[in-house]
Amino acid sequence: MVQRKPIYKLMLKGLGYVILGSVMCTILTLMIGMFFIKYILGIIVLQALCFGILGSMLYQMMWQEGDRDRNMVGRGLYPSDWGRGIKVGLVAMLPYYVYNVILTLSFCGVIGNTLVFFKLASGAFWPLIHLSAKTASLSDVSIIDLILFYLYPLFIPLICQVAYRLGFHGISIKEKLIFKNKDGGKTMR
Repeated sequence: MVQRKPIYKLMLKGLGYVILGSVMCTILTLMIGMFFIKYILGIIVLQALCFGILGSMLYQMMWQEGDRDRNMVGRGLYPSDWGRGIKVGLVAMLPYYVYNVILTLSFCGVIGNTLVFFKLASGAFWPLIHLSAKTASLSDVSIIDLILFYLYPLFIPLICQVAYRLGFHGISIKEKLIFKNKDGGKTMR
């Protein structure tokens, strides 16, 4: 029987994509964010770009995995694993929860102010974080903001699971957009 790609390899790959995506988003935010971060529309556009960068990396990886699994499960080579995307996504979002725990300790006064580190490390969510914490002072952050900071990374397992399931069912958004027939709205393939 053919063996499925070990999930720990997918988890490590997802973790790598999250770190790379976060670094790219931090650089993007530092480069163009200083011009747009003053305006709510700029924050929305910048956050959409960051979600696009991080989401596209994870989406492509998990869609391919779902497509591969569809073929293997269809041939009876191994059983279906419905939650494979969620498992990968939960591990991939771990760095953000480490950053959140550090910020929580800082908020409670156990360690010094780590808000600047938190903003830099959480690059993919920096525009959202900026809505709550415009300065480097922890006095800008409330308990509700802290709870929201824990909710933002849930975007990662959501994208991973949706991409995996779409790949598993053979639904390609890219093909539906590119190969759309003007007459009937059906794909050309």
